[in-house]
Amino acid sequence: MLEIALEKVAYVIVRSRGITDTPGTNDVETTMDRDDKTPETILLDAPGDFTDQELRGFLTGLNVDELASLIALAWIGRETYAPEELDEAIAVAKAEHGHAPIAYLMSLPLLPTYLADGLNALGIPLEELEAEVVDVDMQTLGPSFAKSGDID
Repeated sequence: MLEIALEKVAYVIVRSRGITDTPGTNDVETTMDRDDKTPETILLDAPGDFTDQELRGFLTGLNVDELASLIALAWIGRETYAPEELDEAIAVAKAEHGHAPIAYLMSLPLLPTYLADGLNALGIPLEELEAEVVDVDMQTLGPSFAKSGDID
């Protein structure tokens, strides 16, 4: 059983998509030209983009069980573990990445895809959860953002 609220998983998916969708941050040309090519540089934030900081801050607020559940869910999404092996995957995540789970999660270049695929493999629909996260973000930004022309 996942040891994290589904809304938190949806938040991580939405925020990590924001990082991977930032132009020039992880496209092949930009990433290949970097001198500091490490797994941690794959999910980068652009100047003025707080998505990376927001995601790291959010992950810092999670407990060990929640972080291990995210790692296990990502492993299920990339088919390292089968859905019925969730409890084992969580235990292995705690054992192998308990010392630096945030660094590990941030190093996964397809983190949002793995998490979404993991939820799907477990039979958990993501669309409604994602929509709730986006709705909360829009309410937080307020009407002045919507009027600024930044969204359609």
